[in-house]
Amino acid sequence: MVFFAALNRAAFYIAAFATALIVYVFAFLRHRLGKTQNSLFRALALDIMLSSAFIILRVYAEEYLRAPVSENKLAALGHFGYFITHTMLAPLFCYYMIAVVDDLHRENKIKNTLILIPFVISEVLVLGNPVTNWVYYYEAGQLQRNWGEMIIYVVGVFYFAVGIVTVLFNWNGMNKKRRSSLIFFQMITISGVLVQLFFSKIKIELLAEAIGLMGLMLSIENEDEWIEIGTFVYNRKALFADIERRLKKNANGYLLCVRRLSADSRYRGGAGANLIRSVANALKEVHPWYNIYRITPTAFMLHLRESDADIARGLAETVINRLEEGVTVGKEKIHVEASIIMAKYPEEIRSLVGLALMGDAVLPPADDGVRIYEGEKLGSVFRQAIVEDAIRRGLNEGTFEVYYQPVHKTGGLELYAAEALIRLHDTQMGDLYPDEFIPIAESTGLINEMGEFVVREVCRFLKSGTPDSLGMDHINVNLSVVQCIQNDFVQNLRTIVDEYGIDPGKINFEITESVAANDYKMLESVITDFKNSGFRFSMDDYGTGYSNMQSIFLLDFDVIKIDKSILWEAEKTEGGRIILENSIKMIRKTGKRILVEGVETDKHAKLLDELGVDYLQGYLFSKPVPEKDFVALYA
Repeated sequence: MVFFAALNRAAFYIAAFATALIVYVFAFLRHRLGKTQNSLFRALALDIMLSSAFIILRVYAEEYLRAPVSENKLAALGHFGYFITHTMLAPLFCYYMIAVVDDLHRENKIKNTLILIPFVISEVLVLGNPVTNWVYYYEAGQLQRNWGEMIIYVVGVFYFAVGIVTVLFNWNGMNKKRRSSLIFFQMITISGVLVQLFFSKIKIELLAEAIGLMGLMLSIENEDEWIEIGTFVYNRKALFADIERRLKKNANGYLLCVRRLSADSRYRGGAGANLIRSVANALKEVHPWYNIYRITPTAFMLHLRESDADIARGLAETVINRLEEGVTVGKEKIHVEASIIMAKYPEEIRSLVGLALMGDAVLPPADDGVRIYEGEKLGSVFRQAIVEDAIRRGLNEGTFEVYYQPVHKTGGLELYAAEALIRLHDTQMGDLYPDEFIPIAESTGLINEMGEFVVREVCRFLKSGTPDSLGMDHINVNLSVVQCIQNDFVQNLRTIVDEYGIDPGKINFEITESVAANDYKMLESVITDFKNSGFRFSMDDYGTGYSNMQSIFLLDFDVIKIDKSILWEAEKTEGGRIILENSIKMIRKTGKRILVEGVETDKHAKLLDELGVDYLQGYLFSKPVPEKDFVALYA
């Protein structure tokens, strides 16, 4: 009967102990023990377990021993242990809340230390109670509360108040789930305290605290949706949530994006996944796992809550060196080369858009020798990513436009043809020019969509009949090497032309000499396909590629376009004139027609007429202009 009597009195405490034990075991088995937040959560669970255990000890000691308190040492120990452990609960939860809102870091070291002072005072009162009796004492076998306990209650109220203020101060920096969970714990705990205060026989305070703790476990500590399966680091969603919170708090720190891993080209499928897992493990050796995020299949982000550039740069170098040492994949040791984008927030990363750019921006070629992109180099990387976004907007929103620059015959200077040149009028960045966005479009593959857009616009213009009425023989369209190497590229263009019912001979595709010089066999095949489909084909920028002249002139070009730099140099120096004259003579001997660009003065036009050039293009006639302005020039 004594056992069941004790069980009846201790029921709420046993339930509290069991709940806290489940929470503690759950937290331990998650194997995510690194963050201060995680440690404080486990400390909360352990504190509730100990408080409950001490109360259970007191209850059973009182029931079994039936001795005066002065002689019932176990009951007295139960009381004493409960006061020691339960006094810790409010400050522990306060610090837990501070950690959850990401405010428990070095910059706030003094503040965090000052908050600890009331706890120290209350704990000293409890520890000294066996001598002073300031917190409680026994009289006639009953526990009597003293003024010290009121101090402990005031301290508890202080910590709950600090916790509430912390949540409110960081309200916009937390998602709804975290806010609700923290408020939930506080409300459950306060409800338990109030019930036990007004109904002293209902000993529910500890159970309420344990239930609130379980709520935190299910909401805040359960991070499965934030964890990247396989690597067991955080994912892109977690990164965005964490940095958004930091930006809203105007906190400082560095982000290091580990990019261009050898997995991009060396490993695919399962082997690639094994390499990435090994890379993640290597990163964990030099940086805490909870500050590592996998943001793309082959890119990681390291978060450094430090505002010191030297520390961030040192970490970047450590990461590069560690990966170069090699990671183990199966029985093979793979030496991994990586590049790192290093940026400080909020100075360089001001929004989640900038954060996304770090992971998605196109990096310069790996042979540029740069391993850490920061400062001015960082600005260049971001600019490329911003322009890439503008290209995508242009394709989706229709803000690309085709301009036309006239080509004239020499002698009579009558209109002969026009060159189609793409322009981008971005809604956010304004006008962007081909010299900037075309290389980026080539590196991202967007050049294919842009090329099709230009061909469709040219076909539409030709279909209107206006070019024929102006006496135009054809329209020149520039090609990129990226387009040329695509499978079925020529057939796709022919499909577009057939869709508009246009004679393919009305379109002359141009490719630069540098492309021709780099891959003669590829270009020979491309030209053959184009010519067989009825298109014309020309070489652009002759004189800039240092190509094998014999090979180039054997290709079936209709026209060779001499680069403007040769014309301008011919005007300045005798040597330049000799190069221009000899180039024209050499091209003439191959039977190909000649176009010279960069014609800006009547003197240029007269010189080229004397040298026997067929066609002229340049500002003497017009700069590239929109279609309607082009038509107005010759209507």
